[in-house]
Amino acid sequence: MSIGTLCLSLALLWLAIHAINSRARARNPILPLTARLRTTHVSLHHLHLRIQSTAYNSAHDRLTTRLASKRWEGVKRALIVFYDLGAAVGVVGMAVGVGVLLWTLGELGVGLVGIFGRRPKGGVVKRALESAQVVQTSLLKPIVSLSSSLYNNCN
Repeated sequence: MSIGTLCLSLALLWLAIHAINSRARARNPILPLTARLRTTHVSLHHLHLRIQSTAYNSAHDRLTTRLASKRWEGVKRALIVFYDLGAAVGVVGMAVGVGVLLWTLGELGVGLVGIFGRRPKGGVVKRALESAQVVQTSLLKPIVSLSSSLYNNCN
């Protein structure tokens, strides 16, 4: 996906959001649970879309009451371990990402030092066509190596 396609798709997405928001103000709201509770507020200012709702407050209150009770202590511990495990996996993933980035940087640095570090010691340097390995594929036929081998056979 090119950058132009990405920018165009983002612009079309925001255009659709603005169009839906302007039509929602004129008619019934389009968000779920708004028809029966009327506790959802949608505001759109430039690129900042804010949706505020109290529709799930009662379900949240029931869940917190249950998790606070002794009967649900095992579920509460499992959720805490799951949350902490997610944080640990995120930190390890970030460390692995930085490590891969540093490894790639090192490999590129070694490659660049190897390319620029090779200097011929003498004045004239002979090309080593005999030691070069030629890979034969059906799509690519190296003309230079074939012609040089023909030249060497003629002499």
